[in-house]
Amino acid sequence: MPRLFILAAATLLAAPALAQPYDFTIRTTGAAPSTMTGTFNGSASFSGTFFGNYNATTNPTGTRTLNFLPFQPRPAPPTNITKTLSGSGTAGGDTTGLPVGTYSITIHDASVTLSQLNANLIGTATQTPAPVNASVSYQSFMTAAPDYLYPFVAPLSLPLGSATVTAIYVVQTADATSTITPGPNGSYTFSLSVPANVTASVDFQGAPATQTVPQSLTVTGSITPNGDTATASLSISIAVTANSSEPQPQPANQPFDLPSPTGTGLPAQLLLTLTINSQNTSVNASTTLPANGVITAPQCGTADFNGDTDFGTDQDIEAFFACLAGFCCPTCYPGGSDFNADGDSGTDQDIEAFFRVLSGAPC
Repeated sequence: MPRLFILAAATLLAAPALAQPYDFTIRTTGAAPSTMTGTFNGSASFSGTFFGNYNATTNPTGTRTLNFLPFQPRPAPPTNITKTLSGSGTAGGDTTGLPVGTYSITIHDASVTLSQLNANLIGTATQTPAPVNASVSYQSFMTAAPDYLYPFVAPLSLPLGSATVTAIYVVQTADATSTITPGPNGSYTFSLSVPANVTASVDFQGAPATQTVPQSLTVTGSITPNGDTATASLSISIAVTANSSEPQPQPANQPFDLPSPTGTGLPAQLLLTLTINSQNTSVNASTTLPANGVITAPQCGTADFNGDTDFGTDQDIEAFFACLAGFCCPTCYPGGSDFNADGDSGTDQDIEAFFRVLSGAPC
């Protein structure tokens, strides 16, 4: 190899390494799978109607609702009067997740770039519904079968369905870069401010409330490259508040057992039709996203730049520098002077990549 090219190769190989990207898939199984833990709180206002579940054909012994006339005989079937109600409910509880998704990390000489984070933090985890505790105002009424009186004196406190967190998504909206700190065993640690859209959805008695909030997330993490593979982990805390004033009609005639006014005896069996008028929910969660990665190798040229099937010769070097000058041979690498296939031709990075490949290293 001519002395000129030997010196050029030595100089370029001593230059800073080309940034190396890895694509990661969040780990959901094994000794250290992804995790998410959090809490949620919600409230909602509602209004609607109710009547007894009596039906002359299918349920002739069912409950009937009647006007509140305690000193008069109860009218005979089929009298079953519709009444109105309104109120508010609250719910709160824990949420857990087995996150799934992907992200990319590029290691530079002294920094790291996180990109394309896209994670479903609930993932495959089954959620436990939280009971909705409601305060209900209603028109005074009485029932037949069983025979009860329900005068309205003060709102009733009743369990009224459940609330569940159904989705938490994190989608990065721009790349984030920060310095890295070398650690043991070839690892690096970092802390990033990551712009992202965080979407949380809470189902309140069958009515979903979904809110997407742009946030700047603090993401701490680590990466350990190992040739063509790497392991990494990200830790993120999120907070989302969702408010909705759009009415959400619920399925009609839902069965509901109203406790006896005395606290003993059979319940009155009602059918409710409700509309959720407004909802307010908040979700706070912390997640850890360990992942396995593979190198995102650029489609470089080879050490046989001139295409003569003889690799790493003086002729390959000469052909490469001729191509840099604008004279690419007919059998040369099809990418020409864009040796590292990054879309930018004839740069220092192309020269550095060429000599790395010539020495047997990755692009």
